[in-house]
Amino acid sequence: MLARFPASNPAKFGLEVEIGNAWLDDRLPRKTVLAPAQGYTVETDVHAAESFVYPEFVEAPQSSLHAVLDDTQKSVVAFADALYDNTGLEEGFRTTIATVLPNAVPAHADRAIEMQTPLPKTHVQSTGMVAEAHIPHMLDAHPSRALKARIADEANAVESKLQEIYPDKRLSPTLKGYVTAILYALAEAQVPARQVQTAHSYFKFMHRASFSWRYYSNLNDPQDRAMARVLLLQLADGQSSLLAQAIGRRGDERVFSAPYHGPRRGNGESRKVFEGPTLDGFFKSIVNSPVDQMSHLEGYPPGYSLGGMGSGDAKRNLSPYERRNDEVEATANVLSAIAQRHYTFWSRLNPEGLGRVRETASEREAYDNSVRMSRAADDFNTIFASYAEHHGTMGEMMAGMYAHLGAQSGQLSIAHLEKFSDWLRTDKQDDPAWQEPREATGAVLDSLASGNDIKNCLTRLSDAFWNADGYGAGRRERQGAAPS
Repeated sequence: MLARFPASNPAKFGLEVEIGNAWLDDRLPRKTVLAPAQGYTVETDVHAAESFVYPEFVEAPQSSLHAVLDDTQKSVVAFADALYDNTGLEEGFRTTIATVLPNAVPAHADRAIEMQTPLPKTHVQSTGMVAEAHIPHMLDAHPSRALKARIADEANAVESKLQEIYPDKRLSPTLKGYVTAILYALAEAQVPARQVQTAHSYFKFMHRASFSWRYYSNLNDPQDRAMARVLLLQLADGQSSLLAQAIGRRGDERVFSAPYHGPRRGNGESRKVFEGPTLDGFFKSIVNSPVDQMSHLEGYPPGYSLGGMGSGDAKRNLSPYERRNDEVEATANVLSAIAQRHYTFWSRLNPEGLGRVRETASEREAYDNSVRMSRAADDFNTIFASYAEHHGTMGEMMAGMYAHLGAQSGQLSIAHLEKFSDWLRTDKQDDPAWQEPREATGAVLDSLASGNDIKNCLTRLSDAFWNADGYGAGRRERQGAAPS
């Protein structure tokens, strides 16, 4: 979803929270309003790669973090609590939209919503406005040091190439920021893809205004625009543009490292695959087309493509960017912490309109625990997936709770483990074959709570499962050592 910022007050902060493991009727198109409310709306979005529909909370852009947090905690956390309270094994993990959204639109109130994990998980994205000259500062927050170093080197190479033509000229801060934005988009699009994925998946920071609009609106110094035109259009060797040659690439190379999927619409249709523009095709379209080929990608509806917002605020030389894909649990403290981190990030780029905030100790601890649990979850999920696939004694129970659900974050895994621990203490309390799993389960719960010795406890739990009922020996004979 797009957070739109009025030009009269660009220093606003928009937050979107996706509940990606709550699946809805896949016949609902994107942006269907499920529940309107003061300060936010609940809309549908479609996972472009997997074609399932899920709810997304779109908070109205606000200049006050506290207003956003108030809306978020009233809406998302209440929704998450209602999902957890009203879905479970006995309900088949299903309930109705009206049960979890009291202000649901009547036409959708009785539609089913099905949880794929016991607790709601969220992807948090935020949108803010960035001046062209501040683009390099925005990229300082990118997690890849190698990518940041590459972009800095390429920006210097571009400036050197330009000085071969204009020996007495240097890139102004505005033009350097604009060129850096292009180089960043190219660098992210070249990250190797393990499989065919959507175009959005390549970007940590996604441009929401077209490079064409920014060329004509934000490069308002005639000299900046003239030099940008030279970089984008002038051929250095009869074939490639100066910009392509400066970064060591050919103009006929594709922008993306691999073909990408176009989005599904949630109706089960097959995804088409697109190659995307060439470098010189992209560069020429910036100057010669209303919307460049990188902002309105082939295969994407205009509003859903990378530069789908179209424009920003030319008066203040600002363009919208989306910071993407922070995954957290839908609890008040964790959402508060991640929202504050997003808000502080944008405030550093727009010091005029957004105030600084600090996390409380409890919010910081909640966020750190979320990260720690998510890392532990990978091992935990591997154990249960392997166990559910091969272990016969508990096949039905494991298929119903673990294999079917597939925990997606550490907090969800704890919920799984607590349910399993309860089952061991009740149904298997007198069975000596399950003494080791009971003790190992308790040890893992303790380690997850304390943060100590998680890896060893998970390994012990894995071995305990495979040894239960004497199954371990046969399993080792067939498959080798137990997973750790």
